[in-house]
Amino acid sequence: MQPLIQFKHLFMASLVAAATFAQADPIFRAFTASERGIFHAKSTYIDFPSPTPVQRLAAQTNRQNAHKQFQQFVTSTKRSLNDFAALQIRKENGGIPLAPYEFDSQTVVSLNRNELVSLFITGHEYTGGAHPLPFCSTLNVGLIQGEPRLLTLTDVLQPEDLKGDLSRILIPKIMEKKHRYGENQEPELGSELMTHWFVSNAGMTWVFEAYSLGAYAEGRYIVKASWEELGPLVRSDGPLAPWGANSLKGSWEWVRFEGSDDTTLKIDHPEKYTLTFGNDDSVSGRVDVNRIRGTYTANGVSLTLGQMAVTLAMPPPGSHHDAFLKHLRQIRSYGIKDGLLHLNLYADGGTLVFRKAP
Repeated sequence: MQPLIQFKHLFMASLVAAATFAQADPIFRAFTASERGIFHAKSTYIDFPSPTPVQRLAAQTNRQNAHKQFQQFVTSTKRSLNDFAALQIRKENGGIPLAPYEFDSQTVVSLNRNELVSLFITGHEYTGGAHPLPFCSTLNVGLIQGEPRLLTLTDVLQPEDLKGDLSRILIPKIMEKKHRYGENQEPELGSELMTHWFVSNAGMTWVFEAYSLGAYAEGRYIVKASWEELGPLVRSDGPLAPWGANSLKGSWEWVRFEGSDDTTLKIDHPEKYTLTFGNDDSVSGRVDVNRIRGTYTANGVSLTLGQMAVTLAMPPPGSHHDAFLKHLRQIRSYGIKDGLLHLNLYADGGTLVFRKAP
């Protein structure tokens, strides 16, 4: 039985090493029960010595959930081990099951702040069969209108076309693993997308259990998205605003155009082609010898620029003036990757790539 559950220790170690503690560390406690050779159950939970309201709600909910799972396992195990078939097997095996039943649930603190706590709960249950059954859940608590609340995904990310927006970020990463198994069909992200997520200083992580995205042999999918990737989706009025503040805002310089045919046009003087996105939905910038001003609308990763006022100086020969203005009218979405702003055009028209202006 022991070799079947060694995966747990490696997985837990990697998560604990990546966990972020911004405040005093929580205290870990556990519910335990065992009968020698029959079963063993352990379910950990957290406690805080001097909690904030958010930490108090997180600890209370974590403890309640841990006790509920623990009690359900112990009760059902004792019942099942006393049924006729189980008694016959135990009788033939000297009074014990062929392999001890086991339940192990561990709480990992991914983020611990006064105003936001994010927990990942992972473990396994074995009640006979070829292998243990892994399970996981998450718990996220933050402030909504100043009050501590259990957070849903739409509390922290823009709800409009959320599944579509997240699919565009997560599925390419999922496919990297699937290709290693010889799989080429993109999966449909199910209910775990909305429920199995947790937060760290680096971004957000989604966990998809075995079977949910493919064959059991593919195992659990752990898919991470950075704050740069998620920035456009993070609600500016939500608990994650300090991490995912709208990174579109600020001044940018055009460095290259990437065509849908894999061609690339490098811009020799990026400082001559700029965009500045303001907090009041205004956009302004430079187009070679001219200045522009207008408005923009950002909704999730969708982005459109309104009518632009343009000064009327004559651009010099070889200028990208006209092409730049044409591209601005065709922008449909944006994203941030490796510190660069990507403005995507309609109908596979290509991508404008910008760097932050000094």
